[in-house]
Amino acid sequence: MKKLLLATTILASVNASANTDFTLLGGLDTQNGLNVAAEVGFGAVSFGIKGLGSIESTLSGVNPDNGKLINVTENQDDLSLYGGYRLGNGMSVKAGAVWSTYSLKAQEDGVAKIDESKSVIRPMIGFGYDFSDRFTMDLHYTMSSSVDTAPSMEYKFEDSFTFLAGYRF
Repeated sequence: MKKLLLATTILASVNASANTDFTLLGGLDTQNGLNVAAEVGFGAVSFGIKGLGSIESTLSGVNPDNGKLINVTENQDDLSLYGGYRLGNGMSVKAGAVWSTYSLKAQEDGVAKIDESKSVIRPMIGFGYDFSDRFTMDLHYTMSSSVDTAPSMEYKFEDSFTFLAGYRF
């Protein structure tokens, strides 16, 4: 996230073209919580990247068969790349892909038993509205998907909505 903000700041400081703009956005996602996005616009066309927060859960317990301590950690990370078109009346439409990664790690008495990671690409669509030349708000929707995990389980990436507010440079 820090690299994303640094790159956007550098690009905004070297803004040489009157048709080029940069937008920083922040907001909430129904699945991943806080997130940040950056967009670069070339006239009516824009391209963006959105880094979503990650979801992590850890479960600890004792194996009833042998009495050993078990720790299981699940993690979901998402990164969005998208493009958009500004319609000229303050509204914009956006579409892209979300790279979602699920990882599962299980340890028994500190010894790794499961360590796997699976990824899937999910479609994303969005709508934006410019309240002024500088202030904008977006609503993005990401579709659900699932991946097969070990042993014989399935992890489901839930549908999510992201609400973003931003400032355009």
